Amino acid sequence: MSAASPHVQRARARRDPLRVAKYRSHLGEQLSARLASAAAHAGHEIADRMARDIARCCETRNVWIGRGLESERGTFDGSATLWRCGYLLCPHCHAAHSLRLRRRARSAIESLQLRVGERFRFITLTLPTAKGVGLLRSYDIFKTAWQLFRKREFWRSRVGGGIMRIEWTPNADGFHVHAHIIVASKWMKFEELRAEWTACIASAWKTLNVAQEIETRSGFAFVNIKLIYGNPNRPRGDNMASAINEAVKYVTKPSNYFDLPDSDLLDITNASLERARLPRSFEVIGRARQSAVEKGDNSRSRTLLDTANLFDGSISYPDSSEWTEWQDEGVPLYRLICLASQFKRREALFHLPRWLWQLVTDRKIESERKRRREELAFRYPHAEFATLDGDLWRGVSSRFSQESVS
Repeated sequence: MSAASPHVQRARARRDPLRVAKYRSHLGEQLSARLASAAAHAGHEIADRMARDIARCCETRNVWIGRGLESERGTFDGSATLWRCGYLLCPHCHAAHSLRLRRRARSAIESLQLRVGERFRFITLTLPTAKGVGLLRSYDIFKTAWQLFRKREFWRSRVGGGIMRIEWTPNADGFHVHAHIIVASKWMKFEELRAEWTACIASAWKTLNVAQEIETRSGFAFVNIKLIYGNPNRPRGDNMASAINEAVKYVTKPSNYFDLPDSDLLDITNASLERARLPRSFEVIGRARQSAVEKGDNSRSRTLLDTANLFDGSISYPDSSEWTEWQDEGVPLYRLICLASQFKRREALFHLPRWLWQLVTDRKIESERKRRREELAFRYPHAEFATLDGDLWRGVSSRFSQESVS
């Protein structure tokens, strides 16, 4: 049997769960240290707590490797975390978030039925880099231009549905923000596409008072459009599905937050607490959105119950001084912990004094790790698991088999 080529060997190494888990944990430790340093310099207590959560999520005793995991597609190896901090700055949680987006994107594209004159196309829309503008501000500009563009007759008359994902890469002047879009659409002229998109960018700059000009030779923003076609060497029924699947994987690949400047790390920290400011980078559009609702994925659809007037104020939580006063008044520590543990929302926990927040968080983490280990053992009964620090356990079937032999 001939040895695999270097390209195949590198691809296999990138898919090795142990190597991937170690790399993500190493990246998370470095990022949490950077965030903690930036938080200490800025006096940002909440950012410091987030940095500690990310470090706890990426520590070796929290990251597990599974061998012999089973699914409908067969047996595979994988890795994940026992407790999830849930922050997109965390490499492990961000990878899990991207995987969920990929499943949703694949389901949306598969639900699209091509109509007469429609083909699947891959479109890229680019926002010119605004010098000295941060990431969240660049997101706002792009989202404003996108909302204008999707309402134009040029787009609405040609595009039936699809998915859109906004991405970014840092450069010397700021951020290169762009969107990758997979759509079922009729033929569209390249010159018209870039002219319409450029006009929307100019309107977004004017709306948001951004002094910027397009500095390209053509005077238009960069756009690209390609037809998605299958591999002729594959079976007829599989070639197009495979091509679309590869395009979906590219659109939903994880972002690299490690390259962000410290100031933008703190901005994203604030945005994650103020959900109204947190930019939505993924979107299902047109008929694909309606098809997802009909299939039962109505998580993004409007509710039929009008709840606008059921609550007319803001949620108030006891602040740090109130918890300290209760402790000074002689309230037992276990009662304070039990009361604080009832808070499910993250912003509620951040209102706790640091000493109580740390006790409650540690308790939640240990409880979740224990529960998750048992859940994995029952979900994958024939698998073997190990954390990065060497702690081993087995699925329930393997465990019972070992006990019967002994």
